[in-house]
Amino acid sequence: MRILANDGLDSAGIKMLEMAGFDISTEKIPQEELISRIAAFDILVVRRATKVTAAVLEAGNLKLVGRAGAGTDNIDMDRARELGIPVVNTP
Repeated sequence: MRILANDGLDSAGIKMLEMAGFDISTEKIPQEELISRIAAFDILVVRRATKVTAAVLEAGNLKLVGRAGAGTDNIDMDRARELGIPVVNTP
């Protein structure tokens, strides 16, 4: 599974995910390109900077959205729920 940690991730977290067999990218894809590139990933992990809009959710085939931090106000929770995409956060 491919993970995009679009707003970065601690090196210990990256190492743990890689050891579990995940292919993780920490490339910062600009918001305006995210819709056209999200289909290449199974999981999206964001912090505050990336907005996970309905258009982003609809453009991909995401299995999970993770919010590294408190809250989910930058994620369209209603659309994620409608699409059956679980959203989790780690404050």
